Amino acid sequence: MRPIWILLLLPTWLSAQKENLKPYLIDENTDPTRWLFISPESAPGIRGNQYLFDEWQLARIKLSNDSIRNRIFINYDLDAQVLELYTEDGIKIAPDGLVRWFEFTSKRRKRKFINHFDLGDACNASGPGNGYFEVLYEGDEGTLLERHDLKKRDPTYNDRLGIGDNNIRYFKEQDLWYIN
Repeated sequence: MRPIWILLLLPTWLSAQKENLKPYLIDENTDPTRWLFISPESAPGIRGNQYLFDEWQLARIKLSNDSIRNRIFINYDLDAQVLELYTEDGIKIAPDGLVRWFEFTSKRRKRKFINHFDLGDACNASGPGNGYFEVLYEGDEGTLLERHDLKKRDPTYNDRLGIGDNNIRYFKEQDLWYIN
């Protein structure tokens, strides 16, 4: 009587074992059975952050009508190159040209960012591009700017070989610009 129960439960036990394995079709030159079972990977995701600042910054901004607003929470989205403002109504995206510059104090250092529209016509035609630029130095000789950008690396996972990275990764890059 015992062997009958074992034979009846064996297919259920084997199907429970296959549930944890994921089949991959392999080239017939490398695997004569043409099937290989490997453990499933964790769910792919996004690694990194598209924002310039890890936390919202309490800033002072100057609008296009020359009015200055104090104590506005901001964050800069590098992927879309837009400035986000945290208001009582929620997060708002500042349209191009609305905010001329913004500044805040971070780790005892004052940081100032200017809009690309304020760089002048010659710079906009052949210059660094859109967005906001951090002012590193401003003097009689010229202005040294730093442009923050975001590079996105797509997943490089190879199903056939079972190697690579299956996550989307964000990398922050900076370019320096000198304007005379």
